[in-house]
This record gives sequence, structure tokens and C-alpha cells, in this order.
Amino acid sequence: MHGSVINVLLNLNTIQLVLPQLPKDETTFGLIIKRKLEYKSPYTSGNIWPIQVMYAFKDLLKIPLYEGATILI
Repeated sequence: MHGSVINVLLNLNTIQLVLPQLPKDETTFGLIIKRKLEYKSPYTSGNIWPIQVMYAFKDLLKIPLYEGATILI
């Protein structure tokens, strides 16, 4: 190993109660967008909040262009 190392005592029982986290929790998901699947490197990447995506879908359904679309949330 290189650099500073810090040893931290962990209680594994507590970690087992927390993991895995469900999407309904306030967590973010990593998103990687590629221009084409053939490309190796991503066009852009970042983290998204699932609740914000659901709000965006609801707002899109209010636009006349998407009124006939069916999105199950």
C-alpha cells in the first residue's frame, strides 16, 4: 500500500442491517451514458437520485407531446 493507512474498527452486525439499501431509500445510482455501445469510454457519467427521475417523468407527462405515453411508476 502507498500513502497513509487508517484502521477503523467496524461492527459487522450493524453493516448487515443497513445493506442492501433499496431504491426507495435516499440513495443515488451511478449512470454512465455512451454515444454508442461500441465505444469503450463513456460520453458522460454521474449520479442520479431515483426520486428526481420519477418527478421528471411526472412533469413530462404534463407536456402535450407526451400525453399519450404510458409510464408506470
